Order: sequence, then C-alpha cells, then structure tokens
Amino acid sequence: MAKFLNKKEQVYEINLTTYGRYLFSLGKFQPKYYAFYDDSILYDSQYAMTGGVEAATQRWEPQNDIHGRIKNDTQYFAGPTIFRDIEEMEWQVEDGTSVFDVDITPTQQRPKEALFRLERPIGDVHMAPSRNEYASAWKLAALQGIISSSQATGDSRSDITQINIDLNYTKKINYLKDLARNNMNSQNVRDLTNRTDIFSDGTYITLETDDPLIYLEELNTALLTENFDLEVFHLYETSPATFADARILVSTLPSFELIQNNDTIIIEHKGNTDTFTFKKPMPGSPADGDFELVAPPASATTTEVFNAAAATWENLLDAINIFGSDALGLTATAGNFYDPTGELPSIVLTSTFSGLQSNRGSIKATLANAAADVTIHPWNGGSDNQDKYKRKYFKQQIDNVQDGYMVANTAEQSISKNITTASVEYYFDIKLDQQIDSQIACKGASVFNKESYYVHLDFECESEEMETVYYDIYGQATEPEICQ
Repeated sequence: MAKFLNKKEQVYEINLTTYGRYLFSLGKFQPKYYAFYDDSILYDSQYAMTGGVEAATQRWEPQNDIHGRIKNDTQYFAGPTIFRDIEEMEWQVEDGTSVFDVDITPTQQRPKEALFRLERPIGDVHMAPSRNEYASAWKLAALQGIISSSQATGDSRSDITQINIDLNYTKKINYLKDLARNNMNSQNVRDLTNRTDIFSDGTYITLETDDPLIYLEELNTALLTENFDLEVFHLYETSPATFADARILVSTLPSFELIQNNDTIIIEHKGNTDTFTFKKPMPGSPADGDFELVAPPASATTTEVFNAAAATWENLLDAINIFGSDALGLTATAGNFYDPTGELPSIVLTSTFSGLQSNRGSIKATLANAAADVTIHPWNGGSDNQDKYKRKYFKQQIDNVQDGYMVANTAEQSISKNITTASVEYYFDIKLDQQIDSQIACKGASVFNKESYYVHLDFECESEEMETVYYDIYGQATEPEICQ
C-alpha cells in the first residue's frame, strides 16, 4: 500500500521492489544506473484543465506561488515497490528440476520485472557534445535479409519497437559431380559442413542459409566501447486468440405476439451495419434484409406461440446468412428452434475474426411496441493470444567480470559441450563487430549505399590496391643488364 512521505523528516525514500529483493536474495543485485522523474509534478496549474478553459485561465499563479506549492504544499507518495495484486503472483514460480536428478533445484518465486513502468526520465541520455541539439536515435539497416514490416510497439506490455525480418533456410538436392566444383569455389567453411553424406544415387542434401546481417548504430550519443547489450528471448504462445459471439433471443413467449410489421434488428460488426426487417405479410418482391414474421393463430397455445417464434427466428437466421454474414464478418447458427420445453428460440452470432477487436460492434432491436421485448446479448468473449517471453542465455562466453571484480583481461570462451535449450547457442550463433567477415560486411554496406538515397551507412572499407605488374610470358627469365 502506498503511503505519503513525511516531508518534515523525509526528502526522498529508496525501496527495493519485489524483483529487486529477489535479485538481492540471489546475490545478483548490482545497480548501475539511476534516473529522476517528474511525472507527479504539476509545474503550471493552468494545465490541470479542470473546469474548462475559462477556469484554467483564472488559475494563473505567480512563479513564487508555483515554487511554494510544489515544494511545501503538495504531498507525495512514497515509491511503489509492487505493481501487481498479491493474488496474481502465484503463477510466478520457477520450474524445479525432476525429482530423479541428483541435484534438485528448489522452486522459487520469481516476481515480474515490471519494466517500462516509468517513462520519459529527466536527463538520463548521454548526448554527444558536438550534436547535443539532437535526441538519441537508432540507425538500423538489413544488409542481408529483408525487413518485412515494423510497428511502433511490440505488444501492449512494452514500448519496444518491433522490426520483423523474413529469413529463409532451404534444403537443396545436389549431385556428386558438382561436389568438387562447389567445394573448390567456396570460401565459407559452413559450405563444407552444412551438407549430408553422399547417398547411393550420387546425391547429397545441402542447407542454404539466409543469415541476417544487421547494421546497428546509436546516433547522437557518446561513442563508447559497448553502446548496448544484446538479449535473446523466445516468444511462445500460451493461449490462442478467441472469437467473440452474441445472441438474439425471444424474451418471453407471450410478448412475441406483440412484434409488429417493420420492426427491425440492427447488427453492427467489423465496421459494417445491416438492418433486418420483420415483414407481415411477406411482400412479393422483398428487399434485402426482409424476412417473414410468422404470427401465431388467435388464442394460440404456448406451443403454437413457440413454433411461430422459432419459425420467425429461422427466417431471420436465413436472412442474416444470405444478406449480411460476409460483410459483417460473422456466422449465424440456430439455438433451440424445435423443443418447446427447453430454452427459448435464439440465434447465436459468432465472429469470423478473433481477438479483442471481435468484441467491437452492437446489436439493437427497434420495436414499435415496448412490451415486445427481444433480448440482446452483445458481442463478448473475444481475446488476443497471450504471449510470453522466455529469455535465452549465452553459455559459451564466460564474463571476465565476476562479482564486480575483473578476473581476466577479456571474456573467455567456454569449452563446455553441455549446451541445453536454455542457451542461445543451441539454436544459432551471433557474431558482433570484428567477428563478422569484413568482405561480407563491406559488400553489404556497398550495395546498401548504392540503393539508398536517404540513409547512408558510415561504414568504410579500405580497399587494398595491388601494384600492377606486367610479365612477358615469351621473354627470358633473366635479362642482361644494360652496359653503360
């Protein structure tokens, strides 16, 4: 529970969040950065905008009053340390190992990191001295691979820009007669390893890789040795998206007799609207959306009223499927048209597209007689797929900084072969900076700079100029010196 700071005794308060206490318990809490925020401060009361524009203009206050209000007259909450309800934290438990393992890892609660809770910090960006009038930015280009799409945010839980790159890895059948020529011309060792043994028919299978090559640069900041960290996550779907549905049903059977000619059912979904009209009697040339209102006989029994309602709702079902289902993005099915002892006749509408957007829309019955109630269950039940991110770790590299102390000049490569699915190296290798083949990088940068008119990559490659030497293949191996 948040509390107010005692301004007579406290200037600020520092608390560990639940995730911070979790890291502290493991000995992994190593804070490196801090930032200040002013999102709780109202610098000018005119921008409160309560009571309209006129009231805001009357709320003008002198600078001295603003200073006193912020410093002395405003109460502030202490820092929040938990961002979820206690009841929602039961699922945050790490999976333990099998009971048959020799070393058993105990299950432990792992709180959510609660990143991106605070945005727009004050002055935590290290601007480049020569270009401090520009905000920091990223320059990203795909030198190999195709950027298929991008979006401002990855999902509703974070503000990470999403960039999608399409990569194709294909298997190709080759013949033994081409093996020597392919190996002779190849300058990549992977061409020798990404193939099977030779089959009895003289063929073998190779894997043609479409590896991505990314140029990434942080602009308008100080050029440091390591400007950013690289993390790899596995995105997996925990539950698929669901489809919204709605229902139109008769409220009570006696009131069904009060439905009149030209009463309407209006369905709005997927941005389209269609109107379906009761007609009694049905005209010879009905308009789109018209359907017959079957009236029960005079002094009808309950069963006869039910049959008339079921027949009318069946006509409405046919009209929806014929005239409106495709445009509205829905399918209509019957609900109890034949059993008078069961539930009342109804039509179930199911959206043909999933997600939260399928909940959008409305259904309305416009009836001349208010007593002729028709019950509407609005669109509901659509939900997006719930995705989770599982972090993968780099196992091959051993950090040269252990517990805050440098134990080696550079990071070491692990010789351990026990790479599990929790490791990045189980799926692919990542090469950075000097690890990348300079010829491939220079070729990709050269092609990009020629094809791009607006973005230029500051990636220069030095070309070695060989001295041209001409040899006379018909001349002597040694020539006599010219006599002086």
